[in-house]
Amino acid sequence: MSKKPTVTVRGEGQVEGPPELATVAAVLHTSGRTAADVTRALAETSKRVDAALPDLVYDSVRTDPLSVTPVFDRRSGVRITGYSGRYSTRLTLADFSGLSDLVVALTGLPGAQVDGSWWSLRPGSPLERDARRAAVAAAIARARDYADALGATLGDLLELSDTDGGFGGAMPRVLALAAAGGEPPELDLEPQPQTVSASVTARFALADVPSSSALPT
Repeated sequence: MSKKPTVTVRGEGQVEGPPELATVAAVLHTSGRTAADVTRALAETSKRVDAALPDLVYDSVRTDPLSVTPVFDRRSGVRITGYSGRYSTRLTLADFSGLSDLVVALTGLPGAQVDGSWWSLRPGSPLERDARRAAVAAAIARARDYADALGATLGDLLELSDTDGGFGGAMPRVLALAAAGGEPPELDLEPQPQTVSASVTARFALADVPSSSALPT
C-alpha cells in the first residue's frame, strides 16, 4: 500500500509592540583598609540607595549580595593592601511615567554607575500568542500554495511542531558613570518597540493529487 502524499512546510511569524517593563541597574563601589570597614560602608550605601529611591510602584527589585574582595599589592601580588566592595541593584517598572525620576535619583548618588534602561515584555505576553498565530497562518498559507501548484487539495493537518522563536529589542545603554553633581543628565527614555518571532513546522495531507503524468510542468 503506497503512502499518501504529504507536504511539510515551515511557517514564521513576527509581531512588534510596545514594551511592558523597563529595568534600570545601579552599581556603587567602595573601598577601605579592612573587610569590616568595607562591609559597613556597603551597608550605608544600601541605606542611601533606599532613601534615594522615589516612591514608585516597582514590579520587582533585585539586589545582589554584597561583594567584598581583597586588593593585593601590585608588585608582590600577595600582600593585601585593602578591600573593595560592590553594591548592585536592579529595579523594574511597569509604569514608565516614573522612570525618569528613578534614573535621576540613581545618577545623583556619588560614584553611581547606572545602566539601562532594558525594555522587555512580561513572560506570556499577548505578543507571544500573536506571533505563534501568525506563524501557524503562514504555514497554512504556504502549504496551500504548494497544493495549488500541484493541482491538489490541502488535506488534514498531520503534525505541528514549535521551533525556536524569540524576543528582540533595543540594547541597554550606560546612562551615567560616576555622576559628580551638577545638572541632571539629559535622558533618552523613549520606550523601544519589542519584536517577538515564532516559527512552526507543519505537515499536511494532500488530497486529489493528479497522477505524475498530469502534474503541472
